[in-house]
Amino acid sequence: MALATRQSFGVAVCLGLIISMQATPTEAKPLSLRNQHLEVSLDVPSGLLAATDLRTGTRWRQHVPIQSAQGRNWGQVKTHKVAPGSLIRFTDATIDGSRILAKALWREHPFTVVFELVPEEPALTVTVDTLNRDDPLPWKPSWPGVMLMTYPYAFHNDQAGPDAVVPIDEGVIYSTRETDPQADPKRWKLWWLHKKLSMPWWGVTDGQQGVMTQIEDPFDCMFSIQWVRTPHGQRTLPQVTWIGAKGALAYQRRVTFRFVSEGGYVAMAKAFRAFEQARGAFRSWDEKVRANPAVARLRGALDVWHQRELTADLITCMKDAGIRRAIVAKPRGGDAPATQGIEPEAISAAVEAGYLVGAYHNDSWIQGRWIARDPALKDAAVLPADGKPAYIGNAWDAKGRLDRCPGAHTDVLRRKSREAREAGLNYFFTDCTTTGGAIHECYHPGHPARRRDGAGQLSAALRAASDQGVVVGSERGKWWATATTHVFEGIGTLIDYGGPYYGKGDATHWAGPYLTKSPGYSELFLGYDLNPVRRVPLFQLVYHDSVYCTRRWNQDPGRAPDSWDRHDLMNILYGTSSLIFMHPKAGNVIGTPDWEKVRGRYLQTYRNVCGWHEKIGFDEMTSHRFLSPDRLVQETRFSSGPGVVVNFGGSAWEDPRGFTIAAQDYRIVEP
Repeated sequence: MALATRQSFGVAVCLGLIISMQATPTEAKPLSLRNQHLEVSLDVPSGLLAATDLRTGTRWRQHVPIQSAQGRNWGQVKTHKVAPGSLIRFTDATIDGSRILAKALWREHPFTVVFELVPEEPALTVTVDTLNRDDPLPWKPSWPGVMLMTYPYAFHNDQAGPDAVVPIDEGVIYSTRETDPQADPKRWKLWWLHKKLSMPWWGVTDGQQGVMTQIEDPFDCMFSIQWVRTPHGQRTLPQVTWIGAKGALAYQRRVTFRFVSEGGYVAMAKAFRAFEQARGAFRSWDEKVRANPAVARLRGALDVWHQRELTADLITCMKDAGIRRAIVAKPRGGDAPATQGIEPEAISAAVEAGYLVGAYHNDSWIQGRWIARDPALKDAAVLPADGKPAYIGNAWDAKGRLDRCPGAHTDVLRRKSREAREAGLNYFFTDCTTTGGAIHECYHPGHPARRRDGAGQLSAALRAASDQGVVVGSERGKWWATATTHVFEGIGTLIDYGGPYYGKGDATHWAGPYLTKSPGYSELFLGYDLNPVRRVPLFQLVYHDSVYCTRRWNQDPGRAPDSWDRHDLMNILYGTSSLIFMHPKAGNVIGTPDWEKVRGRYLQTYRNVCGWHEKIGFDEMTSHRFLSPDRLVQETRFSSGPGVVVNFGGSAWEDPRGFTIAAQDYRIVEP
């Protein structure tokens, strides 16, 4: 639907809402909607919803948030009571056919809310709007952030005992019964949805039944987990918190609740996949390979970074080691020439070997030292509302950096990727572009942008790069970039949980041991990032047959030999590939004397992880399930037929299908 048409439609709904309400006053009892799947009722003035899944008889309720929290580090969390005055208050509502039309106030600013059951589906849409969308909104810049309205609230059901499943990077499981603020500072952090989540949805589920919350307008939305009080005690639930677009509502905001009677988070992930396919936003490997045959080289490829020069001798050593498929890349300064640190002979040798070869770029940042050389670069940066560019401190430049505006990415990515292709490279890695951090509001007259514009602008820039005939990779990864990007490096890592323990400085950051003595290492890094019990492959259930994914380059498995097996097993379970960050101080540079000491273990990773990826790496992940009550035995299946059962436990698993899996081992299961 064209933007103008959507705006006209929204205004018409608001006017119709007002006329309808004048004709029919609100009744004292809750208003209800019903289809063959759901019965939903709205309470006025609280705005709380209750829903009965008619397929199972399960009743889901909403509860008003009573507390939020904020804190960056372990043991440093502060809680904040939610003041009643900050909550939405409904003033009127009426039934209009298959919809409930309501009027509400938030900080005395008028809003309209429309509730509608999706025909023939167990789903409810909630649309928040206002007649004067460009009016400034009455928010207050106060802790824990500049907030608008938390609404609609989260559904919960204690009878089903649901956990929350959230696509933070690959995906995590949070217990809704965890109410201790100090237990997990990362969980409570209020943050932009498009930065924190890899997809704009989450769910609560007992493994079968559940409610999925999908944000259809996610770029002016915050993700938060807040405390609610239920008849069974306090719970912590993910909530939708809207923020303004350049100070105003600007457009209607829409949330869809999908009720799942079986299949749990797998069904939720597949519902989002179907939604993306229906709107033409999903691209499969088949489509990507047809557009660029070099993309096929990703199947079974080992992701290899080298801190020193890429040479033809290195390529020869990799081939001699039995590495048949690989991405070979060189990290260096973000604005370096295309082939800096790469021998011309290495390029031709890598391409001939069947590898992808390229280098690191980071033009989503504009470093202070670059501006010192070329002041014109400053003109491409995000310009805040006050007209003063904000330099951000970072470890790579004492002068700080500016963020490049999403609207100023296309030309530079097209030029840099074209230079790479003309030099014979077939891989182009652009750091930070798909982390979500590049999406900002910009007030520059030459490239103004709202946050909701940013994803489209960055996708266009990534497409401009891939149109040059190179395979394109970027950091972390988001749903909006899957159609235009081939490689997401880092989405397998929970960066919030692992990042504080990498260390700083060249050797330590990339290759040194983790900071195991830092507060929270066991609870956060080992407790979440390397803990399969608290992980779920939500992203792979949607995009396994669209994007090649790895952990971060900070997570070469040799950094922590005691967790190497787990590192491999998690990749095998998720059908993702492995990564090596070669560094002289790590003793893992292929072809050196030190390499011979660790050669066997690295090649075991290559054979097991990449060998499995070569078989199913372009398949759809069709299912994931926990086989044991402690969640240490898990199974995934793929569209070509095979599956894998992984035993993360400390004792053998006797599978009911008649086979045994040793501790810390796996088994391929054919159809």
